[in-house]
Amino acid sequence: MSKRQSKTGVPHLVYQANTGFQYYLTFPKHFAANPKLPAQIRWSLSHDEALARDLAKYLNASFEQFLAKATEHYVELFSDRLLVDLQRFHLAVAEALKFADRVWKVRPSPMKLANQDLSVAHARMMKESAERVVLYSHEPGGEIFFALTPTPALVKALGVGFVRFDWPLGTNNQNVASDAARYIYAALDVLETVPPSPGRYSKESPAFAAMTLYEYLCHARPDQGRNLMHIPPALPQSRQALHFHLQQANAMHLKLRIIDRALLVQEGSGLYVMLIELDPLCMKAHLREKKSFRVELLTSPHFSQPCALGRFDGRRSSQVAQAADSADFGQAPASALEQGACGRVDGV
Repeated sequence: MSKRQSKTGVPHLVYQANTGFQYYLTFPKHFAANPKLPAQIRWSLSHDEALARDLAKYLNASFEQFLAKATEHYVELFSDRLLVDLQRFHLAVAEALKFADRVWKVRPSPMKLANQDLSVAHARMMKESAERVVLYSHEPGGEIFFALTPTPALVKALGVGFVRFDWPLGTNNQNVASDAARYIYAALDVLETVPPSPGRYSKESPAFAAMTLYEYLCHARPDQGRNLMHIPPALPQSRQALHFHLQQANAMHLKLRIIDRALLVQEGSGLYVMLIELDPLCMKAHLREKKSFRVELLTSPHFSQPCALGRFDGRRSSQVAQAADSADFGQAPASALEQGACGRVDGV
């Protein structure tokens, strides 16, 4: 293996500056004795670290089962079946990479946005700065924060009714912070005016919009967000990784009938809650007076909420439904909101 490659912390995933992330796996010796099977594989997983890590974890789990059955005797008798498995794994990777290549076709990538004319964004920054506090620090010489007050268009795009979000800019230099604010206003204009990318998950565009905002905000910082940890590890870490992550979670939006009626909002205290309207026809007779229930989401950044909502699989949706169908909302299973948004459930 080349000395220029670096370890990533994920088994079989390596990184090289000129080729990006690659999945490298050497098969047992008895594979080499069969001319139909490769002795090793080396698959490209793109330059996006979050997507590469998700794909590598998928491949590790897949190959663990693959190698468990691929004994010397099995390889000798059923090499064709193993080839089919290999083709299936590679196709899943190829489809994920193909979709990832399209995610910045409608909205500009963070780097491309930075190279565009930001004069309109500058005018908006000056206007909003005259009306309210846009940049502030907690103490003289301290880190500067950007205070994001959303427009109705941004709330609609993100699918979260938040009232304010403060973003650390990773600098105490006023000029650097002003440049970052100008870039963020350009990003907000993109999210407020550019339609979501068409495709299979177009109905789940708030999750993609939220991840887009996160990547824009990270790019506004001098460190481009490398030292931040705002998104829970169980959720996708980049816009390019989101589609594959949802696909692996089997989170088809149309299957989650109770989640279809969910509304994500931020209360005055800053707490995010999920309000779900209940269908009386789906409730037991003695509980039909309950019209909705409220779930407190114990996470902070608003861009995590659409991703967490999109990740609800059928089992978690069922647990939330069971909570709604229970006489004691306070005893709702916490696992109904695991993997990115734990919470407390109250009936209304």
